[in-house]
Amino acid sequence: EDYHDYATIEARKKNVEMHWEYLISLVTKRRQCLELAYNLQRVFQVKRIIGHFDLVTNLSLFYYLGNAIYI
Repeated sequence: EDYHDYATIEARKKNVEMHWEYLISLVTKRRQCLELAYNLQRVFQVKRIIGHFDLVTNLSLFYYLGNAIYI
């Protein structure tokens, strides 16, 4: 008997659409946050790798200079 209650069906449909749009906005914001965190992590990784290469280069130079002095 209530299967043809058009107003209730439309209200539920709008409610579902509203929640769907809200969910999409939350997922979009979460994705942006994760992308920012990922990019920041990559920057720190590159800085760490460059720092490691600088350290190895400096140690190699000191080792080379040390051997040159003792030869």
